[in-house]
Amino acid sequence: MIKIILLSLLPLIGTSIGAYLGIAKCNKQIDNQEDSLVAVATGILGAICVNLFFETFNYVRDIKLFVGIMTGVLFILLMNKITNREALHSQLFWAMLIHNIPEGIIVGFALANKITIQKIGIVASVSLQNIPDGLVVSMSGLPKHRKSKAFLLGVLSGIVEPIAVAVIISFTKKINMSMVEPIFIGFSVSAIVAIEYDLLKNCQKLKLLLLSFITTLTFNGILG
Repeated sequence: MIKIILLSLLPLIGTSIGAYLGIAKCNKQIDNQEDSLVAVATGILGAICVNLFFETFNYVRDIKLFVGIMTGVLFILLMNKITNREALHSQLFWAMLIHNIPEGIIVGFALANKITIQKIGIVASVSLQNIPDGLVVSMSGLPKHRKSKAFLLGVLSGIVEPIAVAVIISFTKKINMSMVEPIFIGFSVSAIVAIEYDLLKNCQKLKLLLLSFITTLTFNGILG
């Protein structure tokens, strides 16, 4: 149980590290690396997308999979509509908070049963991908807030992940997960693909796209 708790907190630790880097904005080296961090995050998320697609093949004839996919699409559309009304720094906070929900679901599935090296790789990948997430949120909050509050916003943007992990693990103990797993997988696939698309739009330079592609291949190898 202690191992599961520690692993479930790793993504939040990744977000917290990113949030700290964000408030260290005065360091020009970090500023210059922001685009590269986003490109790496895009690549890691791309690797997760590839692995999720293989997971969906197990349920391709299950109508619940498509229910989950449509739920994910509607969820992202609704959240985008809500966040577009906010100021830029609020948009980024809510966008990161929302996209951490399907990532938390993925980590929850990884930790719900027997923990293997591959599953630890999934948790580590999500945790690394969260570093630029926290960085972007805290940096965007600096013009409006003190460093302490900007850091807190960066950390809070990732708080839903351990909560989602706890919910998924709780579900596995109380109900037959084979009944609802296709819905969760479908939801995660559609939501994360939408997030990946938004991230790719920020990788307009060829070198960033190349870095993202290399990162996808590398982490896809790690995830198997």
